[in-house]
Amino acid sequence: MRIGVVLALNARQLVRNMSPILKFLGEFDQSQILVWTGSGELPIPRRTLQTIHNFFEKEDLNDRIGFDCKVSL
Repeated sequence: MRIGVVLALNARQLVRNMSPILKFLGEFDQSQILVWTGSGELPIPRRTLQTIHNFFEKEDLNDRIGFDCKVSL
């Protein structure tokens, strides 16, 4: 039996170094990532969200990444 996990990661921290998450996703192929911003946090810039999205899209992993982020215009 393979068990998947959802790892919740703060968007501001994740964008600093996304490469280790590739290893995690590779080792735990049923896992997913939820990228979030806290309720009291300021919105993240749209380019930060796009950077994260593009990184995982390039690795063909967008189907395993979800977002719950407040984004500034």
